[in-house]
Amino acid sequence: SAERIAGSQFAEVSVCIGDCDATHAPTLSPTPYNCLSEKVDFEVNIVTDNYPKETTWELVNKCNEETILSGGPYDDPLTSYSHSILADCQAEYAFIIHDAYG
Repeated sequence: SAERIAGSQFAEVSVCIGDCDATHAPTLSPTPYNCLSEKVDFEVNIVTDNYPKETTWELVNKCNEETILSGGPYDDPLTSYSHSILADCQAEYAFIIHDAYG
């Protein structure tokens, strides 16, 4: 769901990798993932609209509230951008995207 905050709009999606605490489980259960190492490749793909300078986002580790990856604002409209990181395997993440205009 989206909320309006001071003229902007954002949406948050939680993603669980590995074993997650039941109190923080996402509403839609992801396919179980067996970690083969302590880190996992995490990729975020963003396709901008006609107003790319209004789009920003962040990927937050909900265990420690650390922003581990972020992006935007962007320069080119209707363009695909890819960002990746090695993330902790046993964690829950929030993907938060912002639209400055709403």
